[in-house]
Amino acid sequence: MKKILVLLALLLAAPCFAQTPVSTSGMPIPAATAPPVSTPVVASCAQANVGVEYVHFSNGMSGTMEEAAHPITSCARKYIVSIGFAGIQVPAASTSFYLIGPRVDVPLSSFTKTSDAFLQSLVFFGGAGFGTAQVSPPNIAQTNHFAYGFHGGVAVSPGSLFGVSTQFQIEGGIVGYGGHTFRASTLPDASGQIAAAVVFNLGSKAPPAPAPAASAAKAKTP
Repeated sequence: MKKILVLLALLLAAPCFAQTPVSTSGMPIPAATAPPVSTPVVASCAQANVGVEYVHFSNGMSGTMEEAAHPITSCARKYIVSIGFAGIQVPAASTSFYLIGPRVDVPLSSFTKTSDAFLQSLVFFGGAGFGTAQVSPPNIAQTNHFAYGFHGGVAVSPGSLFGVSTQFQIEGGIVGYGGHTFRASTLPDASGQIAAAVVFNLGSKAPPAPAPAASAAKAKTP
């Protein structure tokens, strides 16, 4: 009878000893933890997007545009809304535009799952702005007018330039004031002259990945 009681006691105690596995070195084996989960990062989801563009206009003129945008939505959403500023100079028309307005970026990866790095970096965007047009003809006093602008296109991020995430954009749009409208594009003009748009993405709004959970198993005191 005593042998049976001893055997039952050993069987009941076995699960207790198995709760803390010990390695061959005598130290407890840490409990398995789930891998950290991070939010996907797209190039346009940065603390600030700053870019410069050289554009052609349908009337044969060329100009430059400087832009800056700050995303105001979470990177976890399928689209990113930003508030931006654009300064556009058209030297041949002695006109400069200064516009403020919203911009929306929609990463292709939000809707199509693909392992292709190029497709993952594609972002469709569009924006609009309102502000002022400053017209300064030679020997004539400057005049200011209410101005508007709209643009849209596609951006691709091949990687980093000088250590900063970079996007190249192909886009088109219009900008104007009163009865004057300028149709702009970054596509080559009739003479084959190439335009370009480069945007630098500074910082990232994506939340950092959570630190792995501490092991529940602790070393035993010798």
